[in-house]
Amino acid sequence: MSGLLCLCRQGFEPELAAELSERAAYANVAGYARTQRNDGYVVFVTDEGAALSRALPWRSLIFARQKLVVLAELPQLDAADRITPIIAALQGQQRFGDMWVEHPDSDEGKPLAGLARAFGNALRPALRKAGLLTDKPNTGLPRLHIVFVDGRHAFVCVADTRDSAPWALGIPRLKLLPDAPSRSALKLDEALLTLMTPEERELLVKPGMRAADLGAAPGGWTWVLTRQHLKVISVDNGPLREHVLETGLVEHLRADGFHWQPETPLDWMVCDMVEQPRRVAERMATWFRDGWCRHAIFNLKLPMKKRWDETRLCLDLFQEQAGLYGALIIDPLQPAPYRFDREHVILLSDWTDMDPGALFRRMKKLAEFDNYYKRTLPDFLRDVRREGWAAATADRGMWGRMRMTPTDISDINAHTYTYLLNGTAPAGNWTGLFRSGEKVLLRFINGGSMTYFDVRIPGLKMTVVAADGQYIHPVSIDEFRIAPAETFDVIVEPTGQDAFTIFCQDMGRTGFAAGTLAVRHGLQAPIPARDRRPLLTMGDMGHDMAGVGHDMKGMEGGCGASMGHAAHGGSPKAPRHPASEKGNPLIDMQSMATEPKLDDPGIGLRDNGRAVLTYGAMRSLFDDPDGREPGREVELHLTGHMEKFSWSFDGIPFAGAEPLRLNYGERMRIVLVNDTMMQHPIHLHGVWSDLEDADGQFQLRKHTIDMPPGTRRTYRVRADALGRWAYHCHLLYHMEAGMMREVRIEE
Repeated sequence: MSGLLCLCRQGFEPELAAELSERAAYANVAGYARTQRNDGYVVFVTDEGAALSRALPWRSLIFARQKLVVLAELPQLDAADRITPIIAALQGQQRFGDMWVEHPDSDEGKPLAGLARAFGNALRPALRKAGLLTDKPNTGLPRLHIVFVDGRHAFVCVADTRDSAPWALGIPRLKLLPDAPSRSALKLDEALLTLMTPEERELLVKPGMRAADLGAAPGGWTWVLTRQHLKVISVDNGPLREHVLETGLVEHLRADGFHWQPETPLDWMVCDMVEQPRRVAERMATWFRDGWCRHAIFNLKLPMKKRWDETRLCLDLFQEQAGLYGALIIDPLQPAPYRFDREHVILLSDWTDMDPGALFRRMKKLAEFDNYYKRTLPDFLRDVRREGWAAATADRGMWGRMRMTPTDISDINAHTYTYLLNGTAPAGNWTGLFRSGEKVLLRFINGGSMTYFDVRIPGLKMTVVAADGQYIHPVSIDEFRIAPAETFDVIVEPTGQDAFTIFCQDMGRTGFAAGTLAVRHGLQAPIPARDRRPLLTMGDMGHDMAGVGHDMKGMEGGCGASMGHAAHGGSPKAPRHPASEKGNPLIDMQSMATEPKLDDPGIGLRDNGRAVLTYGAMRSLFDDPDGREPGREVELHLTGHMEKFSWSFDGIPFAGAEPLRLNYGERMRIVLVNDTMMQHPIHLHGVWSDLEDADGQFQLRKHTIDMPPGTRRTYRVRADALGRWAYHCHLLYHMEAGMMREVRIEE
């Protein structure tokens, strides 16, 4: 066999298996993880073991203590002669610079230590006689590993000495010195040894460097840093051991590590605070984002269950809101079905100087914090004059009974966020050049955490040619709405003036990102006024069967009782709500009538005099890539509670949800029903989402399906990627609050 053998801490096998499976999928390496709990190791079976090893550097693996490429598995060794089969398995291999005989660090593996020592002494001369082992250790050559998992079962493996643990079993043998303030000192010692090469340690950990230790008491990590002769600010309300302070290198600040920040940037920050892992990750993100330190080591206290899922959430939260994202353009193998003269990538994002964790906690405490536009008594009197007493009071009554407000378009808006185009605020005037008459391809990517953008270029028509990287039949438009994670490729032909504004207002009309297309740098076209703020309607949320109303009802100044748009493809249906929604305190509303609304431009875009892109207008250039009818159907409801800022599928937040299991190779239909008053971009990792039209036929291939309030949309998936995959709302804090599921594609 071929594959990867990774040793791990006993009990962490499921987490390591999940990590290897996910990272192998990202590396485009097919295979599967094989393990049993408490074995102390995981085998990832693949024909591309060496390639996978190169794609997964040992120091980047979270749960693996050691990483080895499997050359052979010998499951039935004869106790009388274990050497001959091993020599036979190594025929054709180059010489090795060293040889280790090991075993997993598990209850069943530890009794094999004596066998490993004795067998190593017997095997070495046999390997040298066969020309397979150098006389003296040579770190410039691969290292041979024989890993016994029981007395008759062994793996023959090889390791690159530059990309594997330099300690037997992958465990550094560290001794707790008598003057160490606590056993936690060993954790930082191990991290410094494991995460950096000797050359990196010499370069990055130098005497005189400045560091902060958050949650320092009683001083274990501070003590480790002082032994490296670093100057340390120890931040903790608790006391430090006296001998730590006597080094003269320590300044003890009695403060909360979650709130303290340095006056000037530091070389290092370390953190071993006992707190929820996501809160720690959020604080670390702030340190990196704001440039308070150059390097950091922090410890996450993971829960007993779903440790890999929690780790992924921490990494995603850390990276995205800290600005660790960018555009990735993959050139196609075949020429594109359209012509263009030049291209620009337009990456939209939202930025806040707030700590991401503090922002999330604010949402949990006061979800409507950014909603400055709640309706007042003068608004009610105006609606009475326009709509009549009965209509205005009925409208207020409906909203009051649901404890909601029609002005709550987005959770976080420009009162908290600054909207950026390619990392630049509107005043920075990002500029993309063109020559008059050229065809310019603009690749729009919404990298925002929580913001929908409505994009237009006044004075220019846009021709949409691709959605989520997949070619579509060209659609000529004036404007499009782009959800977080969505991408649209459009072609424009600027002519007649020297500059055009790329105007990207948020869905709630509280702010905008902007840039310029120009014939030279320094030019700028006028920035248009933002549109009127929209209002949600009962029809938007599936509470109005008529589906027809006056166009003012969905805009500021209207009472918002009707949808303000004709039927949008497919008759409204009364959804069947899952039992988990009944009496659920984490759900504040349910849709009464849902439809696909594929031809609906969306809240704030209806009847605005511009040609607006809709899902119904887009069709893939190709037929259904699978061709099969779905063999089964799964229906999921998007649920939530606005005031509690709780979000989920079927009323069950991620922490309490069972995985959605797909059979490898099957074709299935997913039905999504939005029972909330918010819009949600839903993304399933690992596989494509093939959107169906109102008649259930294949229409459009995407990786993110946007779900406006009151919609019921269906799409097909082909389960062609083995592994565990995230399925979530791409609004960052909705995902963080629970709108996420695990999908397992299994054989």
